[in-house]
Amino acid sequence: MSFWRSIKKIASVLVLVMLLNTAFAAITVSALPTHNELQQIQDELNLTESEIQELLLFIQENSTSIEEAIEADDNLRAKIDQYNEYSREFAMILAFADIASSQTSTISHLSDSNIQSEISPAVWPIVWAVVSAIIKAAVKKKMGKKSFSK
Repeated sequence: MSFWRSIKKIASVLVLVMLLNTAFAAITVSALPTHNELQQIQDELNLTESEIQELLLFIQENSTSIEEAIEADDNLRAKIDQYNEYSREFAMILAFADIASSQTSTISHLSDSNIQSEISPAVWPIVWAVVSAIIKAAVKKKMGKKSFSK
């Protein structure tokens, strides 16, 4: 009898794991960008799909800091809001790409080979714009908004 109980328990656990796997797969698929949206971003920014995936991953990994930066900067919030037809992550990519293209100085190279292997050179200006916004928000939070008034 104990053999069959063990088999039933194992089967129950396997069924539960399969159900959870199916549920998470459905959630993951629904979170993926549509092919049309991805293609539009690729065309607009002249980046490969893997470079856009790098940016999406970077944004997801730093989402809390990025959201704080957006809350702290009305101009950044407005820039992201102008891309409201896109998903939030793609709107962020486009807004930061706009910022990167308008900045006069961007990073042309990095001396740390670990960073170079993790980030494609084509996306460095966009990543730099994100990092810059995060740093600016952190300084505002630490020093207060008056330190940035002109």
